[in-house]
Amino acid sequence: MSTAVEKMTSPTTVHEEEIVDWWSKYYSSIGEHEKCGQYLQKGYDTLKVYDTELEEVPEFRGLTDFCETFKLYRGKADESDDPSVVGEFKGSLRIYPLSDDPGVPCPPRQFRELPDSGTQECIVRIYIIRGIDLQPKDSNGLCDPYIKITLSKKVIEDRDNYIPNTLNPAFGRMYELSCFLPQEKDLKISVYDYDTVTRDEKVGETIIDLENRFLSRFGSHCGIPQTYCVHHSDTYFSNAAYTQADSSPRLVRQSIRQTFLPNGLAYTRSHQSPTDSTGINQWRDQLKPTQILQNVARLKAVPPPVFSESGTKVNFSGRDYLLENLEANKKMHQHLGPANERLALYVLRNQGLVPEHVETRTLHSTFQPNLPQGRLEMWVDVFPKSLGPPGPPFNITPRKAKNYILRVIVWNTKDVLLDEKSITGEEMSDIYVKGWIPGNEENKQKTDVHYRSLDGEGNFNWRFVFPFEYLPAEQLCVISKKEHFWSLDKTEFKLPPKLILQIWDNDKFSLDDYLGFVELDLHRALIPTKTAEKCNLEMVDLAKHSKVASLFEQKSMKGWWPCYAEKDGNRILAGKLELTLEILNEKEAEERPAGKGRDEPNMNPKLDPPK
Repeated sequence: MSTAVEKMTSPTTVHEEEIVDWWSKYYSSIGEHEKCGQYLQKGYDTLKVYDTELEEVPEFRGLTDFCETFKLYRGKADESDDPSVVGEFKGSLRIYPLSDDPGVPCPPRQFRELPDSGTQECIVRIYIIRGIDLQPKDSNGLCDPYIKITLSKKVIEDRDNYIPNTLNPAFGRMYELSCFLPQEKDLKISVYDYDTVTRDEKVGETIIDLENRFLSRFGSHCGIPQTYCVHHSDTYFSNAAYTQADSSPRLVRQSIRQTFLPNGLAYTRSHQSPTDSTGINQWRDQLKPTQILQNVARLKAVPPPVFSESGTKVNFSGRDYLLENLEANKKMHQHLGPANERLALYVLRNQGLVPEHVETRTLHSTFQPNLPQGRLEMWVDVFPKSLGPPGPPFNITPRKAKNYILRVIVWNTKDVLLDEKSITGEEMSDIYVKGWIPGNEENKQKTDVHYRSLDGEGNFNWRFVFPFEYLPAEQLCVISKKEHFWSLDKTEFKLPPKLILQIWDNDKFSLDDYLGFVELDLHRALIPTKTAEKCNLEMVDLAKHSKVASLFEQKSMKGWWPCYAEKDGNRILAGKLELTLEILNEKEAEERPAGKGRDEPNMNPKLDPPK
């Protein structure tokens, strides 16, 4: 082996960069655990992913528990006219049986704790996660989707952020706007296909009744998370956002939410750094769990909850709850809030309220009303402005691939199959090595040729340099390329990070002869042997050979790997490669530059021509 190998820093095991983001939470919730890293092991929240609209979830009764919607039709001038919808009536009707005896008291009222009838100004946050099986709109069987939001006269057209060549886009977009309920209740989310020449075509749309979400007593305006997480810089202060005229708690009335606040107590939340793991689970409602529980007690006509001084015990609706029982055998983390708020949240999660969720909404088209045009995974939060600012929004931006470099130094070969015969009748091969990363075949690289090897030995001292884009959280390479030379945009797809190396015999007057190959999964790479003598085919059989390691954690490996070929249905040894494999991120590659082959900058390490 070249002495340059010995000059390289010995590999140290550094765990691959650990990513915890909102997508970790999402993937852990849908069972794609290979994309969420150690998220679940940290004891963080998951969310509920519904495969239908929230209104279609049976336990939420169409979100019309407070009032139902009746369509108003224009009268028909004659029998042949089709009635047209001209408006809606929202309300609920109850029929009370009355006794003939005027002395009998009236039955109890069915309508209690009615919300204010005035206009409510609200903040609306629309989170669009991804599209699923969208209807193709382009000649290539794909589309270039983007989102358009319409709420009354307010329009957000996110055309600049279209996603090219896909039927399953990961949007990862959040839109925030304000509205007045009930006047501006119909939220329309549309998906359009981007076109440069013709007019953009609508893929489909879905409409959400924000008033129903706001009025429903299932708490559908903001789902209840699993834990009460706060940021360490949350501050609590007195006599600020809420005031009162006397010493008794003030009743704040706002649609379905009416809360008793402690004397003069208010709170603010600081915005969250996107890299802080609290941010993906931080409490975002305007009211704390204890305040929401007060509302639930009143709406259910039960006594208000009674907490112990320590906040670790509460009596609600005739039942005692102990925090130590509810948190037994659960992994706790440092972002959890006070005991009484955690306990109140545990009680709330048993009251049938809408949990923190993602819903799946079907897209419809007026031209094909009975044919679904695809689906959207999304959710909506509605916050009344009169209760103060909500918590910071979640950052659901799609994961961005990072730039990495794979450097492969081909030092030597041994025991390569001898494929030719010299003039004197001796078996020989003119050996060279070819390599690439699957998905980046246009960047195939090969060594120079070691001529007239009589014993299968070749000397190269040659460096391959393979740049690639990589998602550490998903452990996948991101490949972006144009499908055709006339394509306007690149199509993106993901592949596992692998390296393919082949041994070839060079021929001057005919096609080169392929001798054998080895494929290395960079996450489960075969650990090489230190000497060529110990290198054999058993290393390739992963069922028998368990010595594998992640190159992303090891950072570098060096030694001998076997190459093989198939002959008569059997695997045969085609040669052995002495290599150094090294993975660097963009910063490391700039600090330790190295050129291809033996080109400048010929360093880290310097490669001399074989002697």
